[in-house]
Amino acid sequence: MRYPVLLLLFLSASLQAAGTVEVTWQQPESYRDIRPADESPDRFRARLFRALEQRLDRLARELPDGDQLSITFTDVQLAGKVVTGQQGSVRVIRDSDPARLEFSYRLTDSQGKTLREGRERLWGTTTSVPSLGLRRDEAFATEKGLLSQWFKRAFSDLPRN
Repeated sequence: MRYPVLLLLFLSASLQAAGTVEVTWQQPESYRDIRPADESPDRFRARLFRALEQRLDRLARELPDGDQLSITFTDVQLAGKVVTGQQGSVRVIRDSDPARLEFSYRLTDSQGKTLREGRERLWGTTTSVPSLGLRRDEAFATEKGLLSQWFKRAFSDLPRN
């Protein structure tokens, strides 16, 4: 009989409140390069946005309880270039074609008080961005790595959940 009680205690502890994130994609049709290789543009864009939002959601869980991180992306350029050949199109990732992410952000506490805010212009290549738990073959690994690096640098002095 003790096992169900212990399981409930464990689950409730793991579901504790943490920071949250709200992401806005401002005029994505004007972004520098979010071209798909062999996928519909709308589906690719949705997959890209979902992947970056999920990364930010994981990172925001480290923020103090009740904190809200709001991010507005103003430009995205994916690492690499789309190359078309006889077999179709593929995105080739090279260090000569870095990823670039531009956004503004605001971190507020549970009372709505602004704790941090600013504008960022991040760029990096697959070799300049540490994996931070990402696999090199993971979709959008460079872009996720850039966000992880920035988050660690920007909020490392805050208490963690």
